[in-house]
Amino acid sequence: IYVNVSRIQLASPTFVTDVDEVLQRHGIHAGQLVLEARESPLLSAEPRVVRSIHALRRLGVKVAVDNFGTGEQALAVLTDVGADVLKLDGPLSLPSGASHADQRMVRAIVLLAHALDMQVVAERVSAPQQWERVRAAGCDVAQGNFLALPTSAADLPLAHGIDW
Repeated sequence: IYVNVSRIQLASPTFVTDVDEVLQRHGIHAGQLVLEARESPLLSAEPRVVRSIHALRRLGVKVAVDNFGTGEQALAVLTDVGADVLKLDGPLSLPSGASHADQRMVRAIVLLAHALDMQVVAERVSAPQQWERVRAAGCDVAQGNFLALPTSAADLPLAHGIDW
């Protein structure tokens, strides 16, 4: 289950406890939850954000760097925060017409993420050719309209009765 979170949520003193309570209440294993945050909140030097991320990871919740490649200090977040998942922003997911240089860049990012024991998710995969290119680049997982259309939480069988 991937859930987007904001800097405000990560900085909240009760956020980790709230997440743990939801997991316990609904019998969800912490390893099934991946909290996604954009680079900027993860790169913030706010001690509360850093403490929350480390506490969530101790619970077993995974943390993802969302929209990787759109921030100014993109590489720093890979080692400073210790995230589990790297989500390549759509343009980095080898769109139609990607050059060989683009393909090599994505492959290098995937290799770097794998060297840091991170899973790589290609975002916004919208065509079969793009799917093949991100697979060839070594991405572990992909998401996008080619694979499945967006779904509301109410339509997910697991989500029924969960109060997020």
